[in-house]
Amino acid sequence: PRPGSLADVSRVFSDARGREHEIPEPPRRVVSLVPSLTETLFALGLGGCVVGVTEYCVHPADRVRDLPQVGGTKNPSLERILELEPDLVLANREENRRRDVERLEAGGVPVFVTYARSVREGSDEIGLLGRIGDRVDAAREIQAGIEAAGERARSRAREPAPGVAALIWKKPYMAVGGDTFADDLITQCGGRNVFRDAGRRYPRVEDADLVAARPGV
Repeated sequence: PRPGSLADVSRVFSDARGREHEIPEPPRRVVSLVPSLTETLFALGLGGCVVGVTEYCVHPADRVRDLPQVGGTKNPSLERILELEPDLVLANREENRRRDVERLEAGGVPVFVTYARSVREGSDEIGLLGRIGDRVDAAREIQAGIEAAGERARSRAREPAPGVAALIWKKPYMAVGGDTFADDLITQCGGRNVFRDAGRRYPRVEDADLVAARPGV
């Protein structure tokens, strides 16, 4: 085994659903249905095993440009995915539909589901992907960079924390609410999400709501 290899450690991994996946060897053919996970695979040095991506997977541009596309995150072509014969599909509980995951599994394809809702959980998922792909050292390096960036952000934080409105859609406007990765990211960067307590994870907001929230950013 290479330095940092987990070849002598259990190769059973639990995903965000609590499902255990026995992955005896690092996957050789991976289809990613999540743009951020696609980028993470390449950052870990696992780009060579990526055989299919969504139309929204655009980074790293020079590496994903010529990869087969399987449709969008919400409407992937299951037939196309099966044609690519992946030994693992990466999905996300928020980005992808449960029925697509279940149909792929019914077709005999293992689907590993992620669901990071905080910066810490996102970092942990990078570590998990590093273990699955036998790129532990690369994962630790990325995680160290995340921790260092967090420390820099915390050292620059000021009081009172500026109010932040993070809009993700328009017509109608939708914002980031609480219990989301973006909400935690705002907090870690020293901000205060003005729609954290809106009652929904991605609340619909009107112009009047934005005015009333008085965000500084």
